Amino acid sequence: MRLQRLYLALNLPVYFGFSLGYLLWPRALATRLDIALGSPTALADLTATYGGLSGAMGAFMLLGMLRPQHTRGAVLVACLGSAGLLLGRTLSLTREGPPSPYLYATALSELLGVSVGLWLLSRNGLQKDVSQPHS
Repeated sequence: MRLQRLYLALNLPVYFGFSLGYLLWPRALATRLDIALGSPTALADLTATYGGLSGAMGAFMLLGMLRPQHTRGAVLVACLGSAGLLLGRTLSLTREGPPSPYLYATALSELLGVSVGLWLLSRNGLQKDVSQPHS
């Protein structure tokens, strides 16, 4: 359980950092990633996804750190979030070609997040899930 909380604690500043940044400075951060915001709709969607959704995921990870009954679910959410981001980057790489070095570093961190998350979930979770009767 302690390692799972540490995993969440390492993910938390990333999700809350992105959330805060994109809620407060979406145009500046989009420019750094070469994202063109051609309309208020594009700005609203970027802010909602990077700002709002990242914040919600971070809030669930915080809940998992504070409430043991939610720790495993929060680890699963963090792991699946990293997996989804990594899948999207991989598909983009195969379709569009090489991205900036920043995105390679990000993809490596996501691969690490998925690997560690799966390891943590398999350490004590699968046997526990199978052996407990469902009500």
